[in-house]
Amino acid sequence: MKNYLNTETIRWLLLIIGIGLVVELTLFTHPLTIFFAAAAIYLGLKLRPHLWGTILLVVGIFTAAGIVMKLNILKIIIIFLILHFFYQYYWKTKKEPHVIKVETTQPANKATMVKKEPFIKNSLFGNKKIGTQVYEMDDINIHTGIGDTIIDLSMTMLPQGESMIVIRGLVGNIKLLVPYDVDVYVNHSVFVGKINIFDVQEEGFNKNCIYVSKEYSAAARKLKILTSIVVGDIEVRNI
Repeated sequence: MKNYLNTETIRWLLLIIGIGLVVELTLFTHPLTIFFAAAAIYLGLKLRPHLWGTILLVVGIFTAAGIVMKLNILKIIIIFLILHFFYQYYWKTKKEPHVIKVETTQPANKATMVKKEPFIKNSLFGNKKIGTQVYEMDDINIHTGIGDTIIDLSMTMLPQGESMIVIRGLVGNIKLLVPYDVDVYVNHSVFVGKINIFDVQEEGFNKNCIYVSKEYSAAARKLKILTSIVVGDIEVRNI
């Protein structure tokens, strides 16, 4: 199947959306409305699973959705996508038929690739907790939307060498519980949130920090943690 929306088009589309959002939110949206939506979502995540936390989260999400639906840039993007697909399918494809050339070649000897299902998968909404039962450790690379992520490494045995955990999210807290005998490298980036790495605390705006165990480079078993989040706290501690 032909790809009608290539990477270059998507890149320009995202750039236009970003510029349009900044212009519209700055000039045509009341700052208090944006602040209310962001504050409601943040406090809702903080106070969950209490009733008030759930109420604030729902109100914040609906307020943010209302802001987005009123943006003119969204209407422009929808019109652009319709015109783009119409051009690609009804005009370009008809005028320039796609010719497929089939060539047979002798297959080369190469290693067989095996697809593995990741133990932890991406999630858009909801909390994620790993470590309530014994599991086999593998490298972790996930994206999260809105919700907290907790990973308890005391229920697994880290293999020899360097293991890696990569977590990228929008809104929510990250908590990692690491065994005492594992050396750790932590690289964290956050727009708004608190940082607590083995009781070393930081707090601020648009922060990026790196913490490394003294014996990390020579350790037999070590863990590299790469995390980034827009709004939320991170805590890494021993267990």
